[in-house]
Amino acid sequence: MNLLIEIARHLTVNALVRLYSVSRDFHAVVDTHMTTVVMHQAFIKCSDGSRIFPHTTYKSLCILDPSGRPNPEAPNEVRMVPSFRWLRMLMFREGVVRKVMAQVHRLGHKLPPRAALVLKKLWFMMDICVNENRARFIRNRKFWSNLDLYIATLFFIKLDMCFTDPSSGSGETHLRRLLLGQRSLSLLLKVLQRDGVVSQLDLIQLFIGYSEGVLPDASPIDMFGVHKGLIGKKQLEGWGLGPSKLLRVDEIVMIETVRRELGFDLKYPQMMIWGYLDPDTLEAAKLKKKAIPVGDETDEEEDVASPIAHAAADTRTYMAAIGHTMTPGAT
Repeated sequence: MNLLIEIARHLTVNALVRLYSVSRDFHAVVDTHMTTVVMHQAFIKCSDGSRIFPHTTYKSLCILDPSGRPNPEAPNEVRMVPSFRWLRMLMFREGVVRKVMAQVHRLGHKLPPRAALVLKKLWFMMDICVNENRARFIRNRKFWSNLDLYIATLFFIKLDMCFTDPSSGSGETHLRRLLLGQRSLSLLLKVLQRDGVVSQLDLIQLFIGYSEGVLPDASPIDMFGVHKGLIGKKQLEGWGLGPSKLLRVDEIVMIETVRRELGFDLKYPQMMIWGYLDPDTLEAAKLKKKAIPVGDETDEEEDVASPIAHAAADTRTYMAAIGHTMTPGAT
């Protein structure tokens, strides 16, 4: 039994599911130790994701314990345990985050390695569909340090730079607002890869679905292929069910930086040139192979290892060079 569990730790997710479906003995062992098998896979392949996206907050991705163990809080009920669907979600989000960082790098803009961790925190915030809960979440200093807020702001600026022309200055930051107002980072990745929103009609439909300046009930007819009942719905709390506008993740981050009085608005120029200058010599930084975000090995068939490297020390070095002092508890 222990040997089978050890084997399960080293299988890819798809291989694990296949073996689980065809082997009666393996199926029985995994059912007896479902939590152990799934959590081991999560810790090995995406340890940060397993902490940022805990299975207890995704009830639809949990199942009743196949072994029938009782719930400690309700002894008469069977407890819920993480399923393979939750594990697949972690793997998918791990891959999307890695591809977003790689694509931003290919477009000529640098991000610190810790940005991968921050992007996952932003994605978790996207899963929250109520403003009050989003505000409570980002005010948690143990989860959102000052450094995380700095890197999130830096990412927003780099994203705007991706959507503008460095020579002519043409471009529009509204695309960043539309993409960060969605429910996930998947559409952002498609846009960066030129696989999504590739035509004017796509952009118009995206805008009408979100349409910050248009009331949901303002149009009695369909517009540009968007059903009249969906116009402006994506900007509302509860994914269109609430009456109030749902603040975007970049808006929430900006509000929190102001509340903490971090003064990031004075650091926008430094954020724009981050990664282009050596923090010690202030000369053009040399491109290092290890600084390139891990590539596109995100196929579900492959074993995706967690790419997160704790870069707080490197980020502090650069921020000190540009005159920014980290406050206590910023790590």
